[in-house]
Amino acid sequence: MASSTFVRAYAPGEAIFRQGETGDEAFVVESGRVCIASDSGEEIAQLGTGEIFGEMALFSRAPRMAGATAVEPTQLRAISRSHIEERLEVTDPLLRHVLSSVMERLRATTDRAATPTPKARRDQHARQALRALQREHAIINGLDAGEFELHFQPILRLSDRQPVGHEALARWRHDGTLIPPGEFIPVTERSQLATRFGRWVAATACASLPRLAAASAADGYISINISTHQFGDATLLESMASQLDELGMPASALRLEITETQLLGDWEAAIAWLDTARALGMGVMLDDFGTGYSSLAYLHRLPLTALKIDRSFVGTMLVDGGSRKILRTITLLARDLGVDCIAEGIEEETQAEALAELGVLYGQGYHLGWPEPLQDAA
Repeated sequence: MASSTFVRAYAPGEAIFRQGETGDEAFVVESGRVCIASDSGEEIAQLGTGEIFGEMALFSRAPRMAGATAVEPTQLRAISRSHIEERLEVTDPLLRHVLSSVMERLRATTDRAATPTPKARRDQHARQALRALQREHAIINGLDAGEFELHFQPILRLSDRQPVGHEALARWRHDGTLIPPGEFIPVTERSQLATRFGRWVAATACASLPRLAAASAADGYISINISTHQFGDATLLESMASQLDELGMPASALRLEITETQLLGDWEAAIAWLDTARALGMGVMLDDFGTGYSSLAYLHRLPLTALKIDRSFVGTMLVDGGSRKILRTITLLARDLGVDCIAEGIEEETQAEALAELGVLYGQGYHLGWPEPLQDAA
């Protein structure tokens, strides 16, 4: 058997596991075929690409009820018990309970007469699961190999176009190709990778601050996007504050971006986490403002230092009077709350000029500056 952390390769006739053994992994067939059979020689199933087996080991430490053998050259992707437990821990508690109960009862049943899920649906689910597993493993390997980098997009003062800060945006350079964030950020958000990935972003951004601050106007800052998972990371804020102190940078040089939808989960935990960030001196920015579940009832409770106007309003402001009125209202709201107002998605000079006329002080977008690696941004 040839193997790596996640991938296992087997020759024809090679045992993957035997009946009666205990284990803590299941497997997804990436290529080849696997025979599931009992010690008596009874063949239970032959499985191909995308199919999963050994899954009971993820939920029970009981001995395996059958053995598995490679029928032809076969490559498998391993799923560990800890992998599943981490996912169950961050899912809905009711769903977690139902899944655990179902799996426990499946172990005790031998009813093969149950109506199976239609094959087309099974195949679709298998393909989706295999792609997700491959991508998640690739992200873990990419983090280990240093394939991720931060690019920094400037935030400018609209009156004189001077940079006052930068937003840190993650990029993945994999096999010589720059992979768009939309292909890996959602994967990290759905798993415990969010905590590790978020810590990497925070540490890398903090380390970049001295160079970027020197390239900005007075009190230049970096903003980073915060994941919902990080509200439960009790030591992240202290870690960032300690790193900033070691670099001789004020805590106010780091600003944390959250979205309205992130606050729909554990509201009290999110507020407590953000209050701690503000107590340490960090800024808090509400991103994509106006497109989520805006409510003045909660807005005054957030320890904000800035509102970021969603790009959808900026993109239509020159042709839609309604968008222009919303922009003016958000600008006045920010002023009354005593927080900065930043417009995102500025792609034309006419948009920048119109926003300045409305009283928006700061802007960000491709017209004002593209995201760039540190060596080009600083």
